[in-house]
Amino acid sequence: MLPIAKAIEAYNNPKFDSFRTLFLFTNPTDVLRMVEGGVPIKSVNVGGMCYKAGDKQVTNALCMNDIDIEAFKKLNEKGIELEVRKLAKDTKINLMDRLKELQFI
Repeated sequence: MLPIAKAIEAYNNPKFDSFRTLFLFTNPTDVLRMVEGGVPIKSVNVGGMCYKAGDKQVTNALCMNDIDIEAFKKLNEKGIELEVRKLAKDTKINLMDRLKELQFI
């Protein structure tokens, strides 16, 4: 695990150019920070966001607060695919469509 600033620095280090990278984040704000730091993320599989007080339920396995929703809106504006599914074999759910359907945006 790396702090976001260190992860951006490592990603941009030519020493790691031959590596394939899988990023795991605990929140969408950190994803946005990575993108704004120059890391080209094309798609985000959104999951593992359990309920905390004040959160809104998006799917039976996904909850988020207003700060999360704002970060996802900014990622979407940057053309990043935001999809929800528990398992790789599951049908993709477009997160932004789901948020609109629930009138969260």
